[in-house]
Amino acid sequence: MAQQLNVSRVGPQRWKGIVMETWQVGKVPSGGYITALLLKCITEELKAASTEAPLPGQKRAPNAHPDILTANCHFLSSSLPGEFSATVEILKSGRTTSTVQASLFQDGKECMRCIASCGDYKTAAASGPNMVSLADTSNPPQLPPMSQCTRVQAGDNTPQSVRSRVHLMLPDSAYQQYLDCRSTNEDGTFDEELLLKRTEAVKGGRASYAGYCVFEDGTEPSLAAAPLYLDASVPPILGAYVTGWVPTINWTVQFKGHPKPGPLKFQFDTSTVNGGFLEEDGRLWDSEGTLIAMSRQLAMVGVSQSNKNRPATSKM
Repeated sequence: MAQQLNVSRVGPQRWKGIVMETWQVGKVPSGGYITALLLKCITEELKAASTEAPLPGQKRAPNAHPDILTANCHFLSSSLPGEFSATVEILKSGRTTSTVQASLFQDGKECMRCIASCGDYKTAAASGPNMVSLADTSNPPQLPPMSQCTRVQAGDNTPQSVRSRVHLMLPDSAYQQYLDCRSTNEDGTFDEELLLKRTEAVKGGRASYAGYCVFEDGTEPSLAAAPLYLDASVPPILGAYVTGWVPTINWTVQFKGHPKPGPLKFQFDTSTVNGGFLEEDGRLWDSEGTLIAMSRQLAMVGVSQSNKNRPATSKM
């Protein structure tokens, strides 16, 4: 896993790396993978800068806050496998948190921009309340044992696809819902006729999925890998509204703490679709039932022939 997030520093606030051909969604890299690469640059820049002399305009070197607390990411253009460069600017570094802005570039074009808050969960756990659950949404979904769930076999299930790297395991009812709303053939090609045929099957469905997720190679979960899990799920909108493509506009991830070893549980929900845009809320729990990450995604809804006469706004 570490080899997939291999980045190197070429100077203060400047980084480079390679987008591997191993985290594809169709023909482009997963947004979760691009996010994980840029967040790695951010935490490593804080670590490196903390040991150096302050830059011009800085009163002191920043603190080496090792953990991402929250990241707000804007996807500005498509990325591709190959080399990338990144800039990382430390906007503020205090005793408890640091605020950092970073951008990822390919061929001179900015592909993604992120503003992140960083801290140290080990220090925070010793100085304040730790994992106090104040709402049902903080509790993991009730699921059958993972051995009784079925792995999602995506149409793009090649060695380079996200779902060949992250195994999603769904209970029978959720897996059938996934099968009912697929609009691709087994080889990953889009099939409009298949989409039209399955539209009736998903009417009135619930825009929600819950299940387990694990890395294909047995790598244990980590905080740095949370974006890879959070972007690997089947879009829950497919449970209630047949669509082909759900491209991300903005993605915010909040990291709650380091996971314990073992499979993660996930739940993803969409409550509204309006004006061609939707929000998707995701949550991850570790093997002990502790909430470790949350996400909210703003995405566009691809319009298919079968959806042209359906309402522009709908509650899920």
